Amino acid sequence: MKKKRLKLKEKRKHLLEEFTKKNIHEAVLELIGENGVEALTVNKVAQRAGIAKGTVYLHFKDKDELICSSIDSSLAPLFNGLMDILDSDLDPVEKLKKYAFFSTDFFDHYRNTFRALMYNQHQAHIHKKRHMDSNYEAFIEKLANVFQDGIDSGMFRPIDTQIAATTFANSNISITIQYIIHDTQRDLKNDVNNLFDIILNGILSNQSHT
Repeated sequence: MKKKRLKLKEKRKHLLEEFTKKNIHEAVLELIGENGVEALTVNKVAQRAGIAKGTVYLHFKDKDELICSSIDSSLAPLFNGLMDILDSDLDPVEKLKKYAFFSTDFFDHYRNTFRALMYNQHQAHIHKKRHMDSNYEAFIEKLANVFQDGIDSGMFRPIDTQIAATTFANSNISITIQYIIHDTQRDLKNDVNNLFDIILNGILSNQSHT
């Protein structure tokens, strides 16, 4: 009975810690989205999260770790969702199309996350290597496999799959930037469809191929 109480107490403590970290992450992203990285302080984060400054330091050693953890946490649903799409039984074209709409829709709904990424570019050296070596590389490799599957099935012509994967991913992000950063008033789905058409069909007219 005593062990059961201890386990229950530990579980409650863990849930409280996770809840506190989630509040801190949300506060960080809100503040970066509003005022940028330079204006971010641990004091402001604590105030926004409704906790003591010391509580923030119980979970994060400094501002840089705080920013990186907040961004990584907020992007987890995106990477998990994209991985599920890339691992699905859809054909290569449908995977790419679903991927494009999922990622743009995600950032359209979580604009603070995307702004945080953009504002944090000048601090990329702090966490870029770790981030690139884990999620990004695995994610690009999965995309490259989709292009390879398309080649093997005869849907796509032979191409460099790594370049295709990187180009597709970065082009998708570039489209989103126009909306999130500049608040451009355009039809996001229509632009994604246009991007998809360019990626799949190129820019040369039929006459140019002759």
